[in-house]
Amino acid sequence: MEDGVRVVPVTGEVDLANSSALEARIETALAEGPAVVVVDFSAADYIDSTVLSVLVRQKKHAGEQLRIVVPEESRLRRIFRLTGLEERLDLKTSLAS
Repeated sequence: MEDGVRVVPVTGEVDLANSSALEARIETALAEGPAVVVVDFSAADYIDSTVLSVLVRQKKHAGEQLRIVVPEESRLRRIFRLTGLEERLDLKTSLAS
């Protein structure tokens, strides 16, 4: 991973009950100064539509400063694909990509 990169790891299930905590973590990482912020869903098991809304909102705000990692083999990848957000959010397949 290159210098100037902050990783926000996402694990387990993220839904309406805890999506605001994820959004706060992303906003904090972005506010810490110039760097690329990577939201890593490699260890996530489940997300709902509130998480998708958080990601769309944050991507709109941060642009290229925000990267989102969802491995190709992850079952979450299908959610992004079905909603049309895979390309809109410019998903990466790994931290190295």
